[in-house]
Amino acid sequence: MIIAVGGAAVLFLYPSLAGSNGSAGASSTLAITSTTTLFPANGSSYSSTVSTSYTVYPQSSTSSTTLGGWQEWAVANATLGYYRTQAFIGDAWNYTFDIYQSGNGSPNVYTVSDTIGALEMNVTGNWTSGYTLTFTSHEINVTVEYSPPSTYYPVIFFNVQNGSDFQQSIRFNSTQQEAISLALANAGVKSALSQYPYFVDDAFAFPSTNKTFGGDYLVWFFQSNGPRILGAFVNLSAGSVAATYNDTRTTRVCYSGGACYSSPWGYP
Repeated sequence: MIIAVGGAAVLFLYPSLAGSNGSAGASSTLAITSTTTLFPANGSSYSSTVSTSYTVYPQSSTSSTTLGGWQEWAVANATLGYYRTQAFIGDAWNYTFDIYQSGNGSPNVYTVSDTIGALEMNVTGNWTSGYTLTFTSHEINVTVEYSPPSTYYPVIFFNVQNGSDFQQSIRFNSTQQEAISLALANAGVKSALSQYPYFVDDAFAFPSTNKTFGGDYLVWFFQSNGPRILGAFVNLSAGSVAATYNDTRTTRVCYSGGACYSSPWGYP
């Protein structure tokens, strides 16, 4: 009897349902929606909040299941934490994984595979001329052996296939560039962005029906080597930043009674 895990890297900017930092958890999270308090640039205070849902592409995953006597979270723990796996996903911008029973062994022996899609990202260019995001993908197959009722999952096979590089281009029109320029002139934005390398992911007009920021431009600054997001609401008429907020692209899945896994690796 075989249980298998199959995964593929997502080709777009937003990460897939991902793997882990190995911290304990008891719930399953398949998507991210965050609500963050806004911090006005002019020093006045109000209680407006903004909820942002990011597009994610979850893979089917059992949050708490014993399959054929083996625990899915334990297989994730053994394969994702394996030192050769970590060489690829430890510093990856994003990774995905699936687990499945892949074949029959001798009596009472199960072969369990974990296929991981890992993405590395390189950003070139700037917000005036445009960005080119280059992604490098790796498909990693890790096989562990399980002999019930043992709780030991030794790795017996490891293989890596390099996928084709692919690119994404980001360009901004003159109005978007004006909004970005105004955001970057703000002292608070400059201070926040000085802490890590970043690129501008998007700049778009907020719905006019919004009572607080209707008609403002929302500029997204993405950390280029991690999951941080800085959002800045820019009022073009006033020529200033109305508010900023912090967010994250981190995705997370938890197994009941087992570990939680976050992408990128090591982020809460």
